Amino acid sequence: ISYEERSIEGPTFSNNPGSLKWFLHPERCMRFWTDLGEDCSNCLRSCAFNKPPGVLHDLVRGVIANTTVFNRLFVWLDDVLGYGKKKSSSSFFGY
Repeated sequence: ISYEERSIEGPTFSNNPGSLKWFLHPERCMRFWTDLGEDCSNCLRSCAFNKPPGVLHDLVRGVIANTTVFNRLFVWLDDVLGYGKKKSSSSFFGY
C-alpha cells in the first residue's frame, strides 16, 4: 500500500483508476506471493486495519495512523493473541 497521499490514479497499469484511495502495487504483490508461495491472506491476516471492530482494535488503529512508536509492541501483541496465525483450509470448508 502506498505511503503517498490518496489518489484517483494507480501507480501501474494493473490498477483500476477512478476512486480516491491508496492503491496497491499489484506487480510487487505478485512477486511477494511467488517468493513466499502465499497469497493475499498473508497480508490480510497481519494488517491491523483488517481486525474486527472493537474498542481495543479501534484504539490500536488510531495509534497506528498517527505514530510508529508502538508498532513493535502491536506486532508482538498480535502474535501473542494469535491474530497472525495461519488457518487451515478445513477451518473454512469444514473438512
